[in-house]
Amino acid sequence: MQRFIFNEYLAKSNEYEILISEDVLPMYFERLLNDWSNREVVNVFSSKNFIDESFQGTLIRYINDQSSKSKKEHLANVIAIELKETPLTMSCSKGYTKIVSWLINNDADVNECRYDGASPILLACKEGNVDVVTELLNAGAYIYLDDTDGKTPLHVACQFNHNAIVQLLLDIDKNPDYVSDEGITPLMISSEKGNTVVVSFLLDKFADVNFCTRSGVSALFLACEKGHADVVKLLLDEGADVNLCIKDGSSPLYIACQNGHLTTVNTLLNEKIDTNKRSYSGATPLLIACQEGYAGIVEKLIKHDADVNLFRNVSPLFTACEHGHLEVVKMLLTTDINVNKCNYKTLSPLYISCQQGNTKIVAELLKKNADINMCTAEGKSPLFIACQENQSEVVCLLLSMKENIDINKCTLDHRSPLFEACSKGHLEIVTLLLDTGADINILNDIGQSALYVALENKRNSIVQLFIERKKKSAVQNK
Repeated sequence: MQRFIFNEYLAKSNEYEILISEDVLPMYFERLLNDWSNREVVNVFSSKNFIDESFQGTLIRYINDQSSKSKKEHLANVIAIELKETPLTMSCSKGYTKIVSWLINNDADVNECRYDGASPILLACKEGNVDVVTELLNAGAYIYLDDTDGKTPLHVACQFNHNAIVQLLLDIDKNPDYVSDEGITPLMISSEKGNTVVVSFLLDKFADVNFCTRSGVSALFLACEKGHADVVKLLLDEGADVNLCIKDGSSPLYIACQNGHLTTVNTLLNEKIDTNKRSYSGATPLLIACQEGYAGIVEKLIKHDADVNLFRNVSPLFTACEHGHLEVVKMLLTTDINVNKCNYKTLSPLYISCQQGNTKIVAELLKKNADINMCTAEGKSPLFIACQENQSEVVCLLLSMKENIDINKCTLDHRSPLFEACSKGHLEIVTLLLDTGADINILNDIGQSALYVALENKRNSIVQLFIERKKKSAVQNK
């Protein structure tokens, strides 16, 4: 199968390869035909010699000269033991054009399928050989034969973008809406591939533009998911439902926003579209664009009346803050937005930004008058969480808002920001708090002070800082 080479250009630098000389070629062909006749079809047609059309022609001439009609018909219709391959399925799948012609001329069954249900014409459509497909069609190949996945030759031609073959198949069979076992139509395949030529062919044959899979996926949804704006335009012009959602409630606009396809989003927004259509989880196109940080899409959605305050569990602003998308946050803050809207866990945009140390976002929120003392259900303030997470830059920024911030605001169990910083051992933050006048005498629910918790947790540097501050205070009082 691999050792004997018909032409030098097929050879690789391999010491085990042997160039077949002309005097032993008949012996080689006899061995090949013997294996072929004994149903070793896969081995025979896997030989790389078949890639060479001159080899195909030479072999065909030898068979014609040496074999009777019945022998040739036998060879043309051999079925391999393994995988149920035939010479025709192997030749169609590998593009052996001359062999295909010889097999057809010797009464090979053009509709004999291999193990996976793939017919010769389906394999030729995958290979993209127009001449082979044409010859098979002329020999009576059935174009509606599907494989074990329910895919027809038309599905396969669309999948591999063989435009001329698609046109050839559609000229013979006017039905463009064959459905695979997965519920996929040729239009859906070509829309996902972004093939405007084939999509146009299919739409001209009145393909069902709103056909959906069992999960609700349509051709438009697939085109939007991949960002094929030209295909989206073609589908919309033919009546595709711009608000048709998949089973989880995600719309074509939602999926385009999720994947950052600005041109596609613009195309959709030119239609009569529900900009605020929510998925079943409550997420809107705006929210998903904020989550992914697509500022250009966020801007477009806002201009097309996307509701910046619409949400179920989290708001667009909270999401943008949570994921650290500064430009998106700035854009949202130019609207009439509720800057203090919390998520379902009662965390505010300012709180989550402080927790994550996004100083620039914190600054933007404070400019928009975000509530600096707004606490969670546990009573944790933005300052408290910044101290807990050792976000010293954020703490500095918050403490600069002296007129507004409650530096001693405690949690429900009466832990102050200073107490928490001492507990965690954040010396720099403890220093900042003390310099700003934090109360060192506040006790938690079980009577512990900030100094006590520093001692208990062996925060020696902080304990030393307290001692030095106490000495300095005593000197000043004298």
